[in-house]
Amino acid sequence: MKTSTSIELLWQMAAQEAIAGEFAEIEPEHFFAAVLKFAEIPVAELGNVASGAHVPEELAADVEKVRQVLQSREIDTTRVRRELRTRLGKGRSPYDGGQKHRSEGSREMFNAAARLADDSGSEVLGAEHLFAALLASPTEAMRAVMGEALAPQAIKRMETPLLARWGHDLVELAVEGALSGVLTSRADCRALLHLLAESRRRSVVLVSDRRERARSVVAAAAWEIAHDSATPALRRRRIVAIGLVAPLQVDLTGSDLLNQLGLGELLPDQDCCPRCGAIRDPEFNCRLIDDYGDSCENCYQRAPPADQAKGRIDEIVAEVTSISDTVLLLPAIDLSRASVGRPDSPAAHQSGLWAAKVKTLVMRRSVQCVCPVTPYAYDRFIEKDLDWKKHAHAMWIEGQATCDIPLEL
Repeated sequence: MKTSTSIELLWQMAAQEAIAGEFAEIEPEHFFAAVLKFAEIPVAELGNVASGAHVPEELAADVEKVRQVLQSREIDTTRVRRELRTRLGKGRSPYDGGQKHRSEGSREMFNAAARLADDSGSEVLGAEHLFAALLASPTEAMRAVMGEALAPQAIKRMETPLLARWGHDLVELAVEGALSGVLTSRADCRALLHLLAESRRRSVVLVSDRRERARSVVAAAAWEIAHDSATPALRRRRIVAIGLVAPLQVDLTGSDLLNQLGLGELLPDQDCCPRCGAIRDPEFNCRLIDDYGDSCENCYQRAPPADQAKGRIDEIVAEVTSISDTVLLLPAIDLSRASVGRPDSPAAHQSGLWAAKVKTLVMRRSVQCVCPVTPYAYDRFIEKDLDWKKHAHAMWIEGQATCDIPLEL
């Protein structure tokens, strides 16, 4: 794998740290100190650091990426660097003028950084990959001087009123432990993260015959971002699910809930709401079911379902446009097999309207979106549309995906 100019510069700076500390080899802590010092280089002086037509611009971009991570973790580079040097102390190998080599620990760290670069789709190993590898596997000395800055980052709660009302920040939920136990295909999760990290920020449609599969993959991606397992380009990204019904605080459903309430067994044509446990019936003597069949009237009164959020989507997108690094998980473009054969059916009409709206959002490029799509909806609305192909990736989810996550996902 190729290395960027910033890697060459960091290597020189790390070697100087090892020489000043009288260490025999360049340890991971020396590369960490070099990254901290690298972030302090004034952009105006980058042209003096290395020559070349595009080198200053490349270094400036790498410095900015490292600074963003440091700022997000509120790291005082000068303080941490000085404390790290004090903790390392002096080695027992005064510099003899020869070449300084990496230690075994530093080689392993570089290998981890190369894997991160490869996962992100980058053909060049950059400073952000090296920094991410150091943060992912910190040494004892690094842990001591970094403290809470190494913990998974808690995403600040949304201060925007529309997102606060209509959205669920999945990365924040993952930080809080609400997405623990997410189980899905790792290949699907990594594929989605790779698409989201693309520099052109194209949107993604997740094609699957079951919405929970698509949501599981998105939830797993949010978990990776929250726990710093994603690529550096996604480190501060957040995924906000729009228009999902929030679950009520009921732990039991089905027969267990009915027995607890003393209501006996369900009739053959009855079932329970999977969110709140209320009895529902396709004809009468029940709480009403919403258009998606995912919740009952009781849930509907407690939280707005997807259809209500669709009516506010333009306002939501306008609000998100001013917020960097936000991905919207939109309600699904849902079209059943039965609706395909009846183009004038209400369900097909509503799906067509929503598909047209999502296409408009995708073509604006003002915000990156992820939208689950059924295979039938993909065949009808997306597959042969050149605008969709130009502005969005299509990702098929074929394998089984299960998850232990809140029901609103």
